[in-house]
Amino acid sequence: MKNLIIYSIFYLIIASSCESILDVEPVDLIVEDNVFNSKEDIESGIIAAYGFASSENIIEISSLASDDVFRPSTNRGQGVQLNSWSYIASNTEAAEFWFNSYRTIAQANKVLYATDLLLKEGKLTQQEADYYNAEMYALRALMHFDLYRAMGQKYSETGLAVPYIDLEDNNGNNYPDGLETSLQPERIEIPLFFEKVLNDIDNALNASIPTQLNQQNITRFNYFAIKSLEARVSLYGKRYDRAINAANEVINNFNICSFNNYQSVWTDESNDGVLFKLERSNDDFQVGTIWTGNNLDIFFSPSYEITSLINPNSDIRYYTNFFTLENGNTIIGKYLGSNGVIFLNDIKIFRVSELYLIRAEANLKVINTNIDQANADLRALRSQRIVQYNHSYVSDPDLLMEEIIEERRKELAYEGHRFFDLKRNDLPINRSELDCGGAVPCNLESDDFRFNFPIPQEEVFANKNIQQNPGYGQN
Repeated sequence: MKNLIIYSIFYLIIASSCESILDVEPVDLIVEDNVFNSKEDIESGIIAAYGFASSENIIEISSLASDDVFRPSTNRGQGVQLNSWSYIASNTEAAEFWFNSYRTIAQANKVLYATDLLLKEGKLTQQEADYYNAEMYALRALMHFDLYRAMGQKYSETGLAVPYIDLEDNNGNNYPDGLETSLQPERIEIPLFFEKVLNDIDNALNASIPTQLNQQNITRFNYFAIKSLEARVSLYGKRYDRAINAANEVINNFNICSFNNYQSVWTDESNDGVLFKLERSNDDFQVGTIWTGNNLDIFFSPSYEITSLINPNSDIRYYTNFFTLENGNTIIGKYLGSNGVIFLNDIKIFRVSELYLIRAEANLKVINTNIDQANADLRALRSQRIVQYNHSYVSDPDLLMEEIIEERRKELAYEGHRFFDLKRNDLPINRSELDCGGAVPCNLESDDFRFNFPIPQEEVFANKNIQQNPGYGQN
């Protein structure tokens, strides 16, 4: 039985034989002197890393396990374990997410190592090396962070996150951990984990420069995408001042997607307000099929609760989050397809609107609470989503926090946030009576162990140092 890193390399080998993005020499498999020999090799390795990154996994996990979907009778077993909170260590979705994330991390480590070698050999300029390193540090941070959101325990000083695989030599064998095929890493405590994520983000920012975004560079990590990642990570890691400062820098440079352009963002016709996205081509997974089959069989429809929260007469998000078929059935509408391919869309990782919501929440949680700014951020977002919006000032911090969480639910629906927003705020999942019953459970208490997904059973068997999350057993 192989361990985590060997699984990652196995996936890399399989991917290299079937993905058109790797129709080059197999630079993604190992790091040797004869593998990455040029700038072109580094570019190919970076493209492979982005190709491996599968944020569809976290979108699926977050939406199906939350209160944003309803499971109709047309579901034939798709995602039932996630939706019913009956997932176990052998759950397929969790395992795919784990291994997809770590193979992306493995690829980023290979590129980082090779970039340093080529810089020393004079085959890259410092500017070129900085540019590549910024991308891979940021991608490595994002993949680790998403793993933490799903498999890591809720924030505490002693809780466990996930293994952080970088190029340090933590076991003292004079070889970078991230290149070892026999590595059996341990989970680390949450404060140290966030220190490592933010260190990667700092390295990425130090190697990057603030450049104006355009349609050519939002499919690769740029300076403002890295700042967006910093804001999101800092919010989860309770570094609220840092979250505010990072959000400020993005907001000061970019506008929220306008009301008129909002729908076209979700058909990939506009990038208004998009800071970073994973581009998808015809051979890639159709993200919309998480909820609806190509023959329009509905596996999961929008929950009755979320559809009731958004006013169809005034809020443009009703017509992006939901879509009504000719037969009257409502499906999830954010990923209906583009370029003639049904349900295939680019995956939006960071949008300006999220930064307003991050700043609003952080301003309520920071020591020097700023209720005025939180209200202003809600007003700024809603004014670009709701026709003739008239803001009602909320002075009670608790009520304002409820509004921010609800606004995140509306704005970021089906983008990989709802389940984790409830988890990090120590809130339960209470599905409405219209969305649950029978085989679909209604409530998940905030202290339930199932808010932490299990470490895959294959990893537990293979890695003697890994610790399973409570509630799933260690065997």
